[in-house]
Amino acid sequence: MLRNISHIISIVFHPLWMVIFGLLIILAVNPYQFSLADARTQNVFILTSIFITVGFPLLSILMMKKLNLISSLEMETQSDRIGPLIITGLFYLWYFVNIKGNSGIPVAASAFILGAIIALFTALFLNSFTKISLHTTAAGGFLAAMYIIRYHYSYDSFPVEMASHYFRINADLLVVSAIVIVGIVAAVRLKLNAHTTSQIYQGLFVGIVSQWIAYLIMK
Repeated sequence: MLRNISHIISIVFHPLWMVIFGLLIILAVNPYQFSLADARTQNVFILTSIFITVGFPLLSILMMKKLNLISSLEMETQSDRIGPLIITGLFYLWYFVNIKGNSGIPVAASAFILGAIIALFTALFLNSFTKISLHTTAAGGFLAAMYIIRYHYSYDSFPVEMASHYFRINADLLVVSAIVIVGIVAAVRLKLNAHTTSQIYQGLFVGIVSQWIAYLIMK
């Protein structure tokens, strides 16, 4: 029973989903940071983000499995991870190039994607030496991004007359929730014997440091 729950949690907090979770939260916390004309434009941004950061990488991984380029979708071996990491990294780079410098998209979103790119290619490099946890890499990056959003970007200025039209997320709650997510993800990966404790910590370190490097670069 616990293993089944652990598998479900691993799917819910899969590294592919964590990127779009972060982008959606950045938008939801304060949509006024986005100079997007209206709700329709914001919806287009969301759909485009989902296609590029989740849809295309997922489709590519499924094709790799169909062509027997990887042995399983779980990518349990280090060799299975190489192709998917490269493909996903290229899509993230494509996405970053298109949003970087766009006046309608805040630096927070661009920095978050850049951090994901740094973490991904760092994990790809380390994959040659250790089976670093990609789940905790993503969760660690998510935690660092939420902390940076809370303390280093201004998300508290809502026009009073417009605030009721949007769902506002408390920034302090974001950080606490991210800490809980990190703990849950780390626990279930250990429960599934997918990684050693060392590999879990390696992932957290890479994810957190990558977001801080991206923040300093974009700052």
